[in-house]
Amino acid sequence: RKKLPFPLMVPTVLERSSYADSYNGDVPARLYRVQGKNKAVRLVFRTGAGEYWGVQETDWSDAPVLADKSFRHDLGGREFDLYYSGGNLHMVVLRTPRATYWVVNTLLDSLSNETMIAIAKGLRPLATVAKS
Repeated sequence: RKKLPFPLMVPTVLERSSYADSYNGDVPARLYRVQGKNKAVRLVFRTGAGEYWGVQETDWSDAPVLADKSFRHDLGGREFDLYYSGGNLHMVVLRTPRATYWVVNTLLDSLSNETMIAIAKGLRPLATVAKS
C-alpha cells in the first residue's frame, strides 16, 4: 500500500473455487510500472478448473484497454463500465478520481456475468477490509 499513489482494492467476493495464485512459488499480487510513470498492481486468482482471472489496479486512467466500453451501469451505488465479448462479460471497471480498477475474466470468459459483477461490486479498499 505504501508504494502506491492510490488505495489498494481487494475483492471481498470470489468465484467459489478461486484462490490467490501462489502456484509454483508465484506471488499473487504484483506491483509494476506502466509507461514508465504509472504504477499498477495485478492480483491473480486461479479457479479450481485451472484458469486464471484477476484484478488490475492502476493510476493510468486512459489505458488503451479501457477505450471501448460496452455500457456504463450503476451497481450498488457505484458506476461501473462493462466490457462484453459477445454475450460474456469480459471486464468490469471501476473508476475513481485516483485510480482505475478492473476485474478481468479468464481467457475463455469462464466466470459468469453474475460472478463478474459480484466480484466488482465487492471491491473494497484494503484498509477497510483489514479493519473489519
